[in-house]
Amino acid sequence: MSILNSVIGTFLSIWVNNIRAYPLLLFRFLIPVILIFGATFSLQRRSRKTKLDSLPTIEQKREKFLVPKDFFNKELEFIKNDDYRHYLNPILKEMENMETIRRNLKILMKRYSKYENMSQSSYSRRKKKGLQLRNETFNQILETYGHVKKMKFSTVEIEQMEKERVL
Repeated sequence: MSILNSVIGTFLSIWVNNIRAYPLLLFRFLIPVILIFGATFSLQRRSRKTKLDSLPTIEQKREKFLVPKDFFNKELEFIKNDDYRHYLNPILKEMENMETIRRNLKILMKRYSKYENMSQSSYSRRKKKGLQLRNETFNQILETYGHVKKMKFSTVEIEQMEKERVL
């Protein structure tokens, strides 16, 4: 017992001497301990303040839950039923529209070449008419290009809006 008392006494005297010599050394130990106790205390206090949800009242039990009719819920039905035709038909329709625009643009480009050749004619009437028609054709090409630029590849949404307009 005396050995244990002497070891404890020596340890305490060294510890007290270190604290006196280096007081900031104590903060390396105390600050984390205080932070842990503070966080534990605040979490315990917060958990006491929270209330558990109660069971639903009779009115709440009778209340029907309505699924909102937004875009996602409408499309979800088609996916559940594996109705991929709902998406393929509008995509095909849009691709056909793009093909039609491409054909029209090709026709306009041929006309432009024809009128450009006319504008280089030596006859003044033919040259004047060629210049005028070339400018008109160029404007049509620009309009077509602007139309293509404004197009969005979202036919499914567009078809939904068209169906809503019809209803």
